[in-house]
Amino acid sequence: MVNFDDEDSELVSDIFNLFARHQRRKIKKAMRRGREEAFRQGKWPGQPLFGYQLKTFPFTASGLPSIARWLLM
Repeated sequence: MVNFDDEDSELVSDIFNLFARHQRRKIKKAMRRGREEAFRQGKWPGQPLFGYQLKTFPFTASGLPSIARWLLM
């Protein structure tokens, strides 16, 4: 629990928040790179919809740019 009436406690809270934001950005960037690499390898991003079975995913990022951009968001 942080007491925001005390300036020192507020400073410590702000520093923790900066580290958390930095870490969140790093994780987001790493996950995006992983999705892009999986898509380049032709892997399906995530699980198929309920009731469907995925056999192959023949598309590449260069062959289907509009869907590729949507999938990599």
